[in-house]
Amino acid sequence: MLYLNSLCRVIADQTRIGDDLHTFTKHFLTLPSFKLHERKMTSYRRRVLLNLLKAFDLLLTIAMVLLATYIALPHQSGISLEEFLAMRVKLGNLVLFATLLLMWHLAYAACGLYDSRRMLGCLSDVRDPIKACVVGTVLIGIGGAVFHVKMFSPLFLVVLFAAAAAGSIISRLLIRWALQAAG
Repeated sequence: MLYLNSLCRVIADQTRIGDDLHTFTKHFLTLPSFKLHERKMTSYRRRVLLNLLKAFDLLLTIAMVLLATYIALPHQSGISLEEFLAMRVKLGNLVLFATLLLMWHLAYAACGLYDSRRMLGCLSDVRDPIKACVVGTVLIGIGGAVFHVKMFSPLFLVVLFAAAAAGSIISRLLIRWALQAAG
């Protein structure tokens, strides 16, 4: 504050504001409060959009796990939708799946996919999701080996990686394109 007042005095002396120093200082100090209000609105909007992106990434991951399961596992006799919905889900399997989703989310966060990316180029929107999908796939593979999950075969992991990487890259590039088009 002392530095700001001395700066205002120097400016006032150089521009001969003289007695209007108080008015000049008051005007000078009101600008940051406007910026602070603007920053709060931007911060709120950014937080909402970031949470939507995180939810979208988790839904995309669930869809890619289902796709990888469909492609990688041998098809048994056709199961109808009614039989599929009538299947029992063990609590342990649900907790394991939630833990694997959390690890996938942490891999995305650790690779910087939820940081500000507007100064980065399109190459980073391709490279970073691939890194995150490699880390997430390795974590899922390790979790499958530790908990003896037969579903996590090498073919499943390769299909999961390819599908998740493609989905993440396409979604990131579409988001970048939409934000640039919006202005």
